[in-house]
Amino acid sequence: MASTSGCLIATPSPAVEMLQMTIATASGLVSLTPVSAQNVVAHKYPTPQSVCIEQNPNAPMPDLVSAIQMEIQAHRIESRVYGPGGAPSDCEATLNYSAIMAWDKPMFSDDYRNYMSEATLVLRASGKVLATASYQTRQWGSGKWSSTRSKIAPVVDALLTGKLK
Repeated sequence: MASTSGCLIATPSPAVEMLQMTIATASGLVSLTPVSAQNVVAHKYPTPQSVCIEQNPNAPMPDLVSAIQMEIQAHRIESRVYGPGGAPSDCEATLNYSAIMAWDKPMFSDDYRNYMSEATLVLRASGKVLATASYQTRQWGSGKWSSTRSKIAPVVDALLTGKLK
């Protein structure tokens, strides 16, 4: 510590600063690790040209549907959203989803934040299941602070292609 004209300047140990920086960096990298789809079951089927997504009022993630739609669009497939139980008759394929939201404190924060901890997508056509795929936060919470879109992207990809990445 140094003192100049009545001011007290406290400097933490460089070793403590380095340890804090290392922990913050490691935590940040772990929370952003790539995610992958799980429990993928896909039957051979022609890729649909359009998908109707049934809105699920019990899946509380506000950005989930838009993330699913963006990933479907990335496959050059059109999508639209409809209310529960009201599938339009002209839907080539329907997509149902469920999701679980969890709460936790990010490292170095006193505030709780929500994140998508699990999600399952099911693609159907003519009442038959074409494919299912899921996301689940990994052990130790790696990836839990990633965006909903980055979590759901490999799930939609596996759902539409039947391949894991």
